[in-house]
Parts: sequence; structure tokens; C-alpha cells
Amino acid sequence: SITAFMCSLDANVGNFSEENQGKAHGLLLSGFGGSAALFATVYRSHFAGVPTALPSFFRGAGYVTAVVCVAGALLLKDARHGDKSKARRVVREEGEEGDGPELVGSCERSDGIEMSTMGKDGGMSRTQMESFANLHAMTHGTDDGEDETTWQYVRGVAGRPLYWVIFVIVACTIGTALLWVNEAGSFTHVLTGSRKGLSNMVVAFSLGNVFGRLGAGWASDVVELSFSAPRSVFLSFGGALFSVSMAALAGSERTSSSSRMFSAVGVGLAEGTVMSSWTAIVRRSFGAERFGLNLAVYNFAMAIGSGILNGLAAAATETEDEQKEINNLRLVFWMAAVCNALAAVIGIVATRILREENARMGYQMTII
Repeated sequence: SITAFMCSLDANVGNFSEENQGKAHGLLLSGFGGSAALFATVYRSHFAGVPTALPSFFRGAGYVTAVVCVAGALLLKDARHGDKSKARRVVREEGEEGDGPELVGSCERSDGIEMSTMGKDGGMSRTQMESFANLHAMTHGTDDGEDETTWQYVRGVAGRPLYWVIFVIVACTIGTALLWVNEAGSFTHVLTGSRKGLSNMVVAFSLGNVFGRLGAGWASDVVELSFSAPRSVFLSFGGALFSVSMAALAGSERTSSSSRMFSAVGVGLAEGTVMSSWTAIVRRSFGAERFGLNLAVYNFAMAIGSGILNGLAAAATETEDEQKEINNLRLVFWMAAVCNALAAVIGIVATRILREENARMGYQMTII
């Protein structure tokens, strides 16, 4: 299911212009949280408390998923396949009497951005042009203009600190979201001795997820295009919200459900914010042509973060003493809160790197 989910993201976002990338990512990713809210509501209203009806619920969910996937495969048009034919690289020599040749260059990236690298006087030196070409080739081609192999591409992006900064952020944040999904219900059940309210927590998480993805997607477009601020500021916001939400869950009391509901909404919003941000950043920073490859790499980051945190949670629950189990899970949740506080700080590092890269390239991005 994750493979189909991410494949649909890779194929669809190429059909939207750069000025709408945040909204496209947010809208597509919101289906992940929205579907959970939909199916949880259907289950609660028609299947809860009827064990014999459970197979019918899963069968119906499978049918719906199959129909949607087949319909998407038939209707999907991936416009990115034609981008290479549109790519252009123009280098023009102009000179005035008594002056050396002046190079003026522009290049349309495969993700639809034209990058003008001209200086304040309208021109650019040969050294600047070569620096720009080398940096551009790092994610789009070899130095001699030939298409790079996958291995050359991987070596190029692996040498960029930003690649691993985002990797760590994704591991901490999305790993925490998967921890919440797997353990918040069990923790609440052991803490309160009842399953009452668990479906409400799932719906709250799902709705927070939807609005987080849609809101952050739209807001990231505005922040980047209108205020020239990198989308990575939303990684810091998401990490901070994750930290506060997990701290609320860790400190929740048996008789009060408000902190657990706050955690559900907060984790949903934070996960939505981070998801719609990192995917757009990766596509912009490391190229659209191998966006699918990068999604696979960052899915591995999610698996690492989830594996570590859920592994700790599994070890914490290996006891017959319920109070000890509660205390152990609280400790794991506090650890997740600390990890996400660090992720928020690392998000600031990502913002600084993006600003420095943009300044070093000296380009002005114009949406075509």
C-alpha cells in the first residue's frame, strides 16, 4: 500500500506547475489521512461490536482500494515524461567595445523552473557560469552534458549535507507518527482499562493529518514564492509540534482524555505538515527526474525511525505488570518528544543550508 501511495505521488506532482507544488503535494498526501478518518467512521457506525462482520469490512475496503487504483492507473497522465524535450540551455556571448565577452545564461530544470543566473549588471562571468553549471549538473547531468547514470546521481546527492539532514528529520518525525499509530491506542487501553474513545482519537488524528497536509502545502507555496523563505521552515514547525504532542501523551493521566485528544490532533497536524513539506523540498532540491528514487530512500528513513521507536515500545510492553508497562511507554514517548525537539533544531539547519545554496548559486527563480 505504501508503494502504491508513493508511486501515485511521484506520477501526479509532475502535472502541476512549481507555484502549485505545495498544494499538489498536500492534496495528494491528504488522502492518506482522509481515508483513515472515512474508514474509521464507517467501522464505528456499522461494524464495531460485531466480530462476525469484520471480514466484510476488510473485504469492502479491499474492493474500494482496488477500484481506485485501477481507475487512477487508467486516468493518470504523467506530464513529466515530456520535460526533457523542453529543456534548454542557452549561453550567449555579448561584448561591448573594450570589454571582454559577457556570458548570459538560463536553464530550465526538469521540474519546470527557469533559473536565471545573471548578476546585477545583467551578466555573469565565465567562472560564475561554470560554477552554476557544475552545481546544476550535480543533480541533473554529468559535466559534459550527458545524462548521468543512477549511480552517478546517487553519488552526487549523497555528497550534499542537505540530503542527510532531511533523512534524519524524516526518520525522527515520521517514525514518531508511526509510533503513535501503533502504540497510542494500546497505551490508552492499558492506562484507562477501556477502549472507549479510541475511535475518536483515530478520527482526530486523521482529520489533523488532512488539514496539516492541505494547510502546510498551501502555506509553503505562499512562504516560498511570496516571502522567498525555504519550505524547510515547516520541518522545524512540524518537529516542534511533534515534540509537544508526544510530551502531552506521555504526561496524560488516567481520568483526563483531553491531553490524549490533543496529542492525536497535534501528531496528525505535525505529520501532515512534515509530509507535505519534505516531499516538495526533495523534488525541488534533488530533481524531478529521480523523485521516485528519492522517495524510496526516504521511505527507508521512515522505516529506520519507526523500527527503532516501535522496537523500544515493543520491549517496553513485555511485562505482566500494567503499571510498569505504562511507565515504560511513557519513557518511550518522552524519548520521541526529545528526538523531535532535535528534529526541529535540525530543520533550522536545513533552512540555513537551503539559503546558502541559493545564495551561492546566485539564481533568481522565475515560475514559467
